[in-house]
Amino acid sequence: MIYNHRSKKTAVLKYGLFLPLFALIVVVSSAMISTNKNVPQLKIGIRLNEPLNLVNDAVDFSDLLNYLRKSVRYPPIASSAQIQGISMVRFTVKNGEASDVGIASSALGYGCDTELMSKLLTYTNFKSIPDGKYALKVNFTLSGATSSMKNNNLKTPENHVLLPEVIIRGYLPKKMGAPGNDISDDRIYDFVSLNAQPSFPGGMEKLYSFLKNNVVYPLEAKTNKIQGTVFLSFIVEKDGSLTGVKAERRLGYGTDEEAVRVLEASPKWVPGVQQGKKVRVKYNIPIRFSLTK
Repeated sequence: MIYNHRSKKTAVLKYGLFLPLFALIVVVSSAMISTNKNVPQLKIGIRLNEPLNLVNDAVDFSDLLNYLRKSVRYPPIASSAQIQGISMVRFTVKNGEASDVGIASSALGYGCDTELMSKLLTYTNFKSIPDGKYALKVNFTLSGATSSMKNNNLKTPENHVLLPEVIIRGYLPKKMGAPGNDISDDRIYDFVSLNAQPSFPGGMEKLYSFLKNNVVYPLEAKTNKIQGTVFLSFIVEKDGSLTGVKAERRLGYGTDEEAVRVLEASPKWVPGVQQGKKVRVKYNIPIRFSLTK
């Protein structure tokens, strides 16, 4: 049979039938491959869109939130005036330290924003929070109050991560007169809500000069090359004297004691004024210790 010659017509017929069949197989295979490409593309899309949310969900803010729930107090002036609503503050965390702490939107006032910021600054475990910009909403709710809630529509600052909301509950004073009428008592006011804030004689520049000339860098802090900021709180009395000076956020190595010592030696301030009368005011100030060559 090796000497038999195949018919040319038969060969052409076979090739003619085979070529369309081969083309059909190629087309079907291409369609299947094209369809299957959607699967990896979908997976890629999920991976690209999800990391930020996954990271945020993985971060545990419960320690900070629980600390604020336990430490933030309803300001007496706010409860007396039946003030309730939302206070939102912003802050930045970098290398385990908080900075740029401030009111993120409209202030609630009456000591609420100041109380929240001061307690936030006393938190000592920012190392557990990743570097970034954050916003925190605290709902000050007053049991038994008939006043409306303020700042219900606050917007989160751009490029800030909004943390879960914290609720602080307060109660109306047992004997409560018309809010804001009696300012001759011993209530402690928030400096943000005053007609005239307390001030150092001569202004802030004189205050900085006073601190610069009187603060002595503790030897222990200098030896250990300790640098940082001590956050102090105190009350400016009606006569301008300072009482209750304490370090809300400590640096250690003698810096806290030195900051308190210098502030207690401060001359009398110009007292705060509300509705034409001198009042007691809570004030906060940072003192930075920095070493130079």
